[in-house]
Amino acid sequence: HKIYEELNKNKKELEDNTKLKNTDNEINNIASVTTQNKEKEVLQIIYFDFDDFNLSSLSYEKVRKFIEKNKESINKYIVVGHTDTVGTKEYNQSLSLKRAYSIKNILISNGIKEVDIKILGKGESQLKIKTNDEVPHPANRRAEISPLN
Repeated sequence: HKIYEELNKNKKELEDNTKLKNTDNEINNIASVTTQNKEKEVLQIIYFDFDDFNLSSLSYEKVRKFIEKNKESINKYIVVGHTDTVGTKEYNQSLSLKRAYSIKNILISNGIKEVDIKILGKGESQLKIKTNDEVPHPANRRAEISPLN
């Protein structure tokens, strides 16, 4: 239940529209948040389960709504995958790319041309919440979608 404590501790970082689904046995990858970065660019963040790159139907719907809302203002997208520090750097690099590919596939299936999507895997190199090595942290398991206009 330590993960639930960590989620509650970092809940203030998430926007009001963030939805978290907690069960006794799992925390699903349905949390997402739309924010603006320093340059006021729209940014969609999708969170993932531990060691997973698959999206729930709710996360899929969050990405789809983000695309629909921003299709007039965003021509090109960049998707950056991230992980927490559990696992080797090589494994986390690969997992972060898989997370970015998952989002890319949703963008494509919703009418975005593949040539208009760039992906990056950052592994554990850009932690949202700084932790020591081998520390699972849900805020670090994410993919970020932003404009590349």
